[in-house]
Amino acid sequence: MEEIFGLPTIQLMWIVVAIVGVAAGVMAFIFLRRPILVRMGLRNLPRRRAQTVLVTMGLTLATIIVTIAFSTGDSLAVSIRNLALHGLERIDHLITIDESTRSAGGAELEVIPQQVVDDLSARFSEDDRVDAVFGVRWELVPIELPATGQIEPQFFLTGVDPAVADAIETIVDKDGDPISLAALGPNEIVINEQAERELDASVGDTVRLFTRRDFQEFTVAAIGRDALLTGDLGNAAGGVMGIDRYLALIGPTLAPPNEWGLVAVATGGDAVGGLELSAEIDQELNRALAELALANPDLYRYGGLPRFETNTSKANALEDAELISSIFTALFLFMGSFSVAAGVLLIFLIFAMLAEERKPEMGIARAVGMQRNDLIQMFISEGMIYNVGAA
Repeated sequence: MEEIFGLPTIQLMWIVVAIVGVAAGVMAFIFLRRPILVRMGLRNLPRRRAQTVLVTMGLTLATIIVTIAFSTGDSLAVSIRNLALHGLERIDHLITIDESTRSAGGAELEVIPQQVVDDLSARFSEDDRVDAVFGVRWELVPIELPATGQIEPQFFLTGVDPAVADAIETIVDKDGDPISLAALGPNEIVINEQAERELDASVGDTVRLFTRRDFQEFTVAAIGRDALLTGDLGNAAGGVMGIDRYLALIGPTLAPPNEWGLVAVATGGDAVGGLELSAEIDQELNRALAELALANPDLYRYGGLPRFETNTSKANALEDAELISSIFTALFLFMGSFSVAAGVLLIFLIFAMLAEERKPEMGIARAVGMQRNDLIQMFISEGMIYNVGAA
């Protein structure tokens, strides 16, 4: 979580540190210059145990409420951040069909030709910031686990180049260890965690994938983490295999060769390393597409409009995670502020009652020479002990 109520958390931290430093400085000054006032304030704690416990518990409640609000916001931020990172793994940018041209065109605008992948790969081949540019295909097919009769009608099967996927280790199992697509047999498949739950399947089980022509049986070689490349398109069951096996299974009618549903770009060396380069690489991708459109307008433009668009998918997902966590934190802080206000009012009333109760004592103290500021410092010392105990 980087912001609260629109203010950077680092800035808020330094404000709190400054306030605590001032309070500690005031207490140190009173203790060093007038230790007798501190002792006079402390002696009231054991004399009025019930009031001491009440004030301490009121402050503790306010502290707990604020702490829970921040910890809940941070927990949500971490959870959503992990979902975003795991969902995309090494993918930082996606190149898709531009929405403004998709609705205006026909079926040919629903796919991205292999030429686009080749052009972008050549363009960034010497750029150390870009680890890979590769295409991704997917198709919705039913899947069955014959051993139990479990059927999942909406199973997203994806196909990618095994050499690229293995090189950047973008497909991993539940423990985060890389899965090699190139090592899969001709009748092996990797399914994601959602498919594992829906089918109650495990490694070594035989599953059937149904196409328009027939069904084929595959052995579950591994359980991959829920991610885009393992078919997790909106919390869906899915699986992945090498593109050659994918094309042979789906057939040339539904899956013509040399065509992709989207183009993925991996940068930075790991799942989080490319975030710092996100805006920079996005500009480079847009510049590359614009220059390629000038050189080959038939491929890169349609009706005078750009045919493809890029988006910083991972950075956008992490921004959404930060926004959601900030909203929940602000909500909890707002709800907790009523309890904090009630606690502050309680403490104010108790100290007002204590001052009223101690009028004779304060009168005697004033009579022997104690000043108004001395009484204030005595109450500050007593209140600071309550704060320390509540914290």
